[in-house]
Amino acid sequence: MSLSRRLGVTGADADDADDQFDLVPSHTHVDTVDKDVARSLCNYDVCQGWPLERLERERAKLSRIINRIMSRHAGHLHYIQGYHDICSVVLIACDYDERLALAICDRLSRVHLREFLRPSLDVVVEVLNLLFPLLECLDPAVARFLHRANIQSFFALSWVLTWFSHTIYKFDVVVRIFDFLIVSHPTMPLYIAAAFVHQHRGNLLRLECDMPAIHHYFQQQNEVDLDSVLPLARILYRRFPPRDLFRQYRPRIPLDSLLPRSDIGKLYSEGWPPSTKPMSGFHTFPSVYSVNAVPMLLIAVWAIILWQLLHYLTGS
Repeated sequence: MSLSRRLGVTGADADDADDQFDLVPSHTHVDTVDKDVARSLCNYDVCQGWPLERLERERAKLSRIINRIMSRHAGHLHYIQGYHDICSVVLIACDYDERLALAICDRLSRVHLREFLRPSLDVVVEVLNLLFPLLECLDPAVARFLHRANIQSFFALSWVLTWFSHTIYKFDVVVRIFDFLIVSHPTMPLYIAAAFVHQHRGNLLRLECDMPAIHHYFQQQNEVDLDSVLPLARILYRRFPPRDLFRQYRPRIPLDSLLPRSDIGKLYSEGWPPSTKPMSGFHTFPSVYSVNAVPMLLIAVWAIILWQLLHYLTGS
């Protein structure tokens, strides 16, 4: 199934987009958007060899899409560098249909990408810190190696923020990643990042255990074996789903975050959010022990007591 058909899960349609493409941008990130768009659409292989006129025409579409979304949701969604990469992929995948790309990017921004578009990266950092627990589950040797190098999870920031679209230049590969992520939970980029690191374990473990060397190595990687990475990410997600990660490591997730939700498809069908007013406070995640282990422990204790009582009464 093509990306354009996959994007149908968002319920987006070109009719959702209004006609105000030429609206004067009314958000605070216009200059940053202009600078990012000016260097966009030149890395992907499908864009190589474009004449300057074609490049400027598609960049103008991209600029209008981003500025329209940021203006429509000013005060609620905040532009971040790398967002233009995701919008670029959507625009190309929609065969440069500006109205359809606008509708799809708007929907994705309010659900899948919402945590990336907050005023600060606080939530992204909280989520990104869960990468090492996933690595410890998937590949303890690599996790220990990275810990010894005192490396932080920021090496994976662009992978997570841009869905690998800033790192990988083969468009058919990027499209497969987007296909996978659009029908997955918003935390899935983290699982792909863990699987991607595991894929490079052989080369990593031969490197000097040094932060600059590891950072440099990851910056040079622009290819990925999706036939192994995506299935592995799916297995890891099933083995250690977000609800278990949140219960065990207690990230500070705002109350209006969608990350604790598992019914993302339902949110799209409901046209979420009905209100974009931010909520104060943070989610409180019950301990994994209080949810599962304690009841089972009580049952085990009572079973032992009853067995001993029965043994005493029967005298056997």
